[in-house]
Amino acid sequence: MSTITRRGISALGAGVLAVTVAVLPATPASAAGGLDPSYGTNGTAAVPTLEWGISPDRVLPGWNDGAIVVGGDTKYLGGDEYDLETLEVATLASLTSTGAMDRSFDSGNVRAIDPEVGNVMDPGTRVVGAAVDPSDGSPLVATQHILRPGVITKLGRTSGRVWTAQAADVAGIAVLANGRVRYCATRVGDSGKVESFVGGLTADGKPDPTVGANGLRPLPAIFGFCKAMAVTPAGALVLASSTDNNRSRIVVARTNASGVLDPTFGKSGIQVIGAVNRDYKVSRVAIGADGAVFMLGEFNDLDPDGSAGPIRVALHKLGPAGEGQPGFGSGGLIRYAVGYYVPGALTIAPGGKVVVSMSNASSGSDRAVIYRALTSTGAPDPTFGTAGRVIPPGPVVDARITASGKLLTLGVKGGAGDEQTVLQRRYG
Repeated sequence: MSTITRRGISALGAGVLAVTVAVLPATPASAAGGLDPSYGTNGTAAVPTLEWGISPDRVLPGWNDGAIVVGGDTKYLGGDEYDLETLEVATLASLTSTGAMDRSFDSGNVRAIDPEVGNVMDPGTRVVGAAVDPSDGSPLVATQHILRPGVITKLGRTSGRVWTAQAADVAGIAVLANGRVRYCATRVGDSGKVESFVGGLTADGKPDPTVGANGLRPLPAIFGFCKAMAVTPAGALVLASSTDNNRSRIVVARTNASGVLDPTFGKSGIQVIGAVNRDYKVSRVAIGADGAVFMLGEFNDLDPDGSAGPIRVALHKLGPAGEGQPGFGSGGLIRYAVGYYVPGALTIAPGGKVVVSMSNASSGSDRAVIYRALTSTGAPDPTFGTAGRVIPPGPVVDARITASGKLLTLGVKGGAGDEQTVLQRRYG
């Protein structure tokens, strides 16, 4: 399933900042970062589960400023402790703008997508991407099974599946204004060769010939494993990759809607972020109002022998043409303090702000943080929470800005064994 876990955050600002998150004073309720009491119960809404608990993955815009939560669920089917039989299920739930279950969607139930039977050694299906069709508000979910190609499913507003399409190993999806679907995919051949593609589907789920044969257009060999994608305000695609070794670089590509590289971005459509003694990995991409590219992921300084120091979360920024941004953080990079090493949410907020979250995989009260920073310099936004940060009840995995300008976050709360998937809405 979507393997979440305990994601947390460190500190934001220029360069590396220290963090003492456990002693932050409470944010006034009506201030930016404060919980909105009109949502759920005192700003928090719980998402029901099928049985064992949802591993949250994405929060999408819902109907009438509500929210659509995509994640995974596990149902116990029987077996002894050495051979548990489980049903791994990708799930989707709709909530209203007040945090209640949306009864117009599947009668207010959690909907299962692509159930797969497996056991504890076979995680079955996991969610790898989700998006909303802007033409009709219908959700699309990309799932990946450990042994089979990816699947992209579109669901109706009140009905079941609209269509299902098989894809290569999917890493992210987006929907264009005309309802056509774009996704990023990676295949590894028998020889170990890595090939990444821009994939395309028509609005009815068929391979899109405007992208290429079978709806696929290859990316340059340098690209590596596709990890995330986003759509710019002008309708271009931004795709980010990193390799899975310990000397990884981030490679960013920008293409048009047909997957053709944009020669005005970076060097012939490609920009590379990396250094010999550093390991970079990317997990999320977001696009600023001016087309600037923000990437959240992991950062690691390496010793000459290749051994690694502590993992940190890092936020990178490239300009609209892929150019470096030396005025953002330190040389275009913010390295968060040691201790919070799991990247979570990344979203652009109004007024030139960027929101990020991170966690540290612990079960203490200081295991996660949300930061809001200025997109121009990366400096903490002093109007948000305390010195630009707030403490959620647990790891936050995704976030979005609602139509009313508030921050909606998806994560978990509770300790090991009793975690609960929750949405929180905060003032912007």
